[in-house]
Amino acid sequence: MSAITPGKPRTMQMADRRPPGQRNQAVTPNIDPIRIIRRHLVAIIGSVFVGLALGTVAHFGFSRFYPLYTGEVLFELQPGIQDPTKVGTREITREDLLERLARTQTVLLVSREVLVRAMEHPDITRATTWHEWFVDKDGIFDIQEAVDELEEDLKTPIIRGTNLFALRWTTHVNTDIPVVLNAITRAYENKRKSLDDEAVAENMRVFSGRRSDAEASLRDINSRIQQFIIEHGLTTLDDPRFGPIAQGLDDLTREITENKSTLSLARSAYAQVQLKLEGTLEPNSEDMQNAEADPLITQLNANVDRLRTEHRARMFKFNPGHPEIQRIEDEVRAAEEERDSRLNEIILRNLEARRKILSDTIESVITLLEQLEEEAEEKDRLLRERSADHSEYQAMETERKHMEEARKQHMEMINELLLMRLRVDANRVRVAQRAIPPRKPSFPKMEIMIPLGALLCLGLTVGVIFLRELTDQRVKSTSDLEVLPNAVVLGSIPDLEDDPTRAPSADRVVSQHPNSILAESYRQFCTTLGHAIESHGYQSIMFVCGLPGAGATTAVTNVASVIAASGKSVVVIDGDFRRSRLASAYEKEESGKGFGDLLIDKATLDDALVTIDDGISLISAGTPANRVIERLNNGRFESILAELRSRFDIILIDTPPAVVAGDAMALANCVDSAVLVVRANREQRGLVARIIRQFDDSPCHLVGLLLNRPLETAGGYFKKNYAVMAKYGMGKSV
Repeated sequence: MSAITPGKPRTMQMADRRPPGQRNQAVTPNIDPIRIIRRHLVAIIGSVFVGLALGTVAHFGFSRFYPLYTGEVLFELQPGIQDPTKVGTREITREDLLERLARTQTVLLVSREVLVRAMEHPDITRATTWHEWFVDKDGIFDIQEAVDELEEDLKTPIIRGTNLFALRWTTHVNTDIPVVLNAITRAYENKRKSLDDEAVAENMRVFSGRRSDAEASLRDINSRIQQFIIEHGLTTLDDPRFGPIAQGLDDLTREITENKSTLSLARSAYAQVQLKLEGTLEPNSEDMQNAEADPLITQLNANVDRLRTEHRARMFKFNPGHPEIQRIEDEVRAAEEERDSRLNEIILRNLEARRKILSDTIESVITLLEQLEEEAEEKDRLLRERSADHSEYQAMETERKHMEEARKQHMEMINELLLMRLRVDANRVRVAQRAIPPRKPSFPKMEIMIPLGALLCLGLTVGVIFLRELTDQRVKSTSDLEVLPNAVVLGSIPDLEDDPTRAPSADRVVSQHPNSILAESYRQFCTTLGHAIESHGYQSIMFVCGLPGAGATTAVTNVASVIAASGKSVVVIDGDFRRSRLASAYEKEESGKGFGDLLIDKATLDDALVTIDDGISLISAGTPANRVIERLNNGRFESILAELRSRFDIILIDTPPAVVAGDAMALANCVDSAVLVVRANREQRGLVARIIRQFDDSPCHLVGLLLNRPLETAGGYFKKNYAVMAKYGMGKSV
């Protein structure tokens, strides 16, 4: 435990005793549901049994006087046929599409028109007792009122994971259910059949009209095709791009290309011959070979060869300078010159002849090209005309095919409509199960009523308990104090009955029963209190409560024992002149010299001080005749406190309740600090908050609050831990 030590002079203490700022702000009180349930556990368990009994009684009561029966008709949503000529139906794989189709049918199923037609069926008035609720004073069945009731009562649930939806109805007589539901089913089927017949008739009208339009258009296009063939003289309907005209045009084009190539080559050869004749271009080897092939040149070449042979023969017979050698060389030279001269003449002659041939060839090719191009232009014109005619004819043929296809489609649609009208599986909805009289009532059911009764009673009981808890302003736990503005909870002292050590009295429990839970709780409180007053150097501490019986006197005696046990000198003063009991708590005489005598100077401090066995000094309330409450403000109390501060470490003052007496606030003007003792389950939160506000306007510092005697709580622990704490305090094994 922290030591509580004397501190600074009172003037300094008053200057720095309050910490800056707010300690905490007001918030909503905390409610501990576990604590509340434990406190009212018997009532809660009892409410469950009461609810079970009430549920049983309610079940048999409703079964006797107000039973309800529920019946239904199941409808299967079919995907419809995909091809009227084939067996089988198509599939619906999308859940959203299936649900939308089902909801569409449920709207039609419970439409007012269908319900009115169902109520017009004679079975409703002949075979049900339900209709009697809607018979007017003239004995006439009011169909509209019955339909109004049905619109509220009929249910059309969609069964998830299937293609089924239901028509469900609840009433008091089970035999009425199949009559009403089957009547609605028949009316719904008739309505759907009439809608389907109207749709088929409308489709037949539309498709028949379209078929007639297609046939008229087909007759018109056939007439136009025949007239076109006659007007344009079409002998064949083949594509002209692959006919004889196109083939002849291709041949002419190929021939023109060949002649143009020939003309180009002839002109090129002519230009070369012209250049050779002009001397600009030398004759080539071919020109030389053609000239040498001439008989005259051949003869001259033979003569040259002969003379050269003769020249070689004479070279063997004569010397190089011999006249015979000179003569033969002259002959050879003359023969070569003659040959060369003749060769040039023949080359020019040949070139002239070739130029004449090329010129004639060019003229003839040009003439032929002109003829071929004229013929090609004519054939191209004919081909374009035939192609245009064929293209127009093909367009009309395509139009005729489209008309024939449209007529065929319209005929197929008409045939499909006729087949769909005959096929049963073409209907999108079929009745999967018709209504039958239910064997057991749908309400009440024992497995629901009995648990429901227990649940309702339990909920009502718990609700009342928590409502009372919310509206109850009494302080029951430390959490109720912590929500108050500027409130600091220093500790919590359990009730004596919750202490497993069975201490006989709470007064002086610290010194007489040190191993008790209460003693340990006071030690914990003193530790927190010591930290709070040491930081400000407080010496004098008054213990005040709101209402009588809160336990301020008990707190003073036990706190004094804890302080004395720590080795400090402590004096306790009984400041309650109205109901003084501090001396009796220490088993001392109440009528001796005491605090009242000191205030009127009828005794000295040594006369008033009484030493207790455990080292505590006591100043009782004093002689009853001298307990003058008005003397508390005469300044004498401050001088008494000043003398006590010099002789004792801690001064503890027991004061009367702040609500019923003003003594406490008078004493608060002289002491350093105060502790507010709050009695759990007795004092209101508003009362505690008001006392805290009074201390805000007083020079006395309210250190904190001590909660006394909360139920099932000790120092922040639940009651189940009390035994463990007691055993540990006595040194026993836990």
